[in-house]
Amino acid sequence: MDATLIRSRPLSALIIGATGINVLRVVTAFERRRINAVRCDDVASGCDRIAVEMPHVVLVLVPFASEAERDALADRALAVGALLVQVDPHADEAAFQEILEQTVESALQRKLLREQAEVQTLAAGATDVLPAEDLDDGWDE
Repeated sequence: MDATLIRSRPLSALIIGATGINVLRVVTAFERRRINAVRCDDVASGCDRIAVEMPHVVLVLVPFASEAERDALADRALAVGALLVQVDPHADEAAFQEILEQTVESALQRKLLREQAEVQTLAAGATDVLPAEDLDDGWDE
């Protein structure tokens, strides 16, 4: 019988559309707190990478081409439990840094809350695996 492996997610952020000096500012802010930064150039490639990378935060630095593009990215972020944050790349330095620091803090808090919930679930003895008798019950009918 093959068992399902639970994939442990390293703390990571998907950064979409960072260019120029913003690349250095964003990547440094995340990596300073030991959060892996993964970059994509546009929203379409970001949508593809979310399922592979499973980031905790998706930071968007480009405008969405359409509402459908925003909805597609939001759906994928929600599916992996990521926080979706859109930032104006042309914001002044202080505002940009403040939003960036809040995003980094949110990523850390979400990771801690998720780990705490997992520990409480394991301590309570809850399991997603049904006993073999219950799983096989009713197949002969």
